[in-house]
Amino acid sequence: MDHHRHPHQGRDLRLTVQITASNTNGPYGPSATRQLTITIGTGSSDRPAGIGAGWNIHTETLRLGGWDANISALWSVSVTSTGRVLFSNLPSRTTYPIDGFLLVTDHVGDPCGFSPCNLTVTNSLGSSVTVTLPLPIY
Repeated sequence: MDHHRHPHQGRDLRLTVQITASNTNGPYGPSATRQLTITIGTGSSDRPAGIGAGWNIHTETLRLGGWDANISALWSVSVTSTGRVLFSNLPSRTTYPIDGFLLVTDHVGDPCGFSPCNLTVTNSLGSSVTVTLPLPIY
């Protein structure tokens, strides 16, 4: 076994699946055996979902919300067009009782000049997504 694989190189697991016919609820086809191959290890264990952002003009707070099962991840946000970092390596501050709920907030100045813009959201586990920051919340 090669223990020095590249992290994104998959490994195939070949299985033989036996399908047995049953006549308990009606006629079915004959029993059969099929080969099944599963590839393991090509993806990322980190999959943020439903990530969204909002900026409150009164509190000058940028809010990042969504879902990520890896609750220990640290989050960074930058303006996509300029690369300007808005915050870096902040933990989720949620007290919501469901594991994986994500809430990161920080006091930042106006990120986009009072207009919508794209933000690049990354975390310490290697995931990156682009979200649109809508007009400020008044």
